[in-house]
Amino acid sequence: MHIRHMEKQEIIELIEADILNMKLISGLNDLSIDLSHYSLNIEALIFKNIGIKKHLRTEELYKRYFELLKQGKTIHPTNKADIRKLALKIYRFLLNQI
Repeated sequence: MHIRHMEKQEIIELIEADILNMKLISGLNDLSIDLSHYSLNIEALIFKNIGIKKHLRTEELYKRYFELLKQGKTIHPTNKADIRKLALKIYRFLLNQI
């Protein structure tokens, strides 16, 4: 499946937003503030737009996606280059799921 450049860029930006959101939620959870119900819940949108068919969106895929997002926990939120690197890593992982 070919993804137009703009769509690819938009997907990567959504993944970056999800990385930052996960980082915020994880940090607040470390302070005993439970925000686990305040996820952006954009992973299904990301999976759909990258072309992962519904039957392939397994619990294992979601688990691996969230594990990859959590790698952003140690990245400073202003370090856009490292956030982009992680987003690209996640993007490539998702492309391999098609």
